[in-house]
Amino acid sequence: MNLSATKQEALRKAQECFRAANFHPSTTAFRLKCINDQNFYDGTGQWTARDLHILAMREQLPITVNICKGYVDALSGVEIQSRYRTACRSILTGNRTTS
Repeated sequence: MNLSATKQEALRKAQECFRAANFHPSTTAFRLKCINDQNFYDGTGQWTARDLHILAMREQLPITVNICKGYVDALSGVEIQSRYRTACRSILTGNRTTS
């Protein structure tokens, strides 16, 4: 697709801004926190590497009782059920006259 010079420059500037925001240290730190939180929710991130190594040396399987996921799912369900939709309708009163 051929873009005009001004549109090409606008696209280049937008891509540059996106890259700068995407690779900013606060963005990467936030993404790492989200990944860790998701792993904890799934139950895969609840053991540290050190603890897993110690258990492997003992030939012991890690046991994870994930109560976090149940609470998050329950709260998400309550939030979804408590949503409501509002709509505005006009109420037609007909040809009533008041005296």
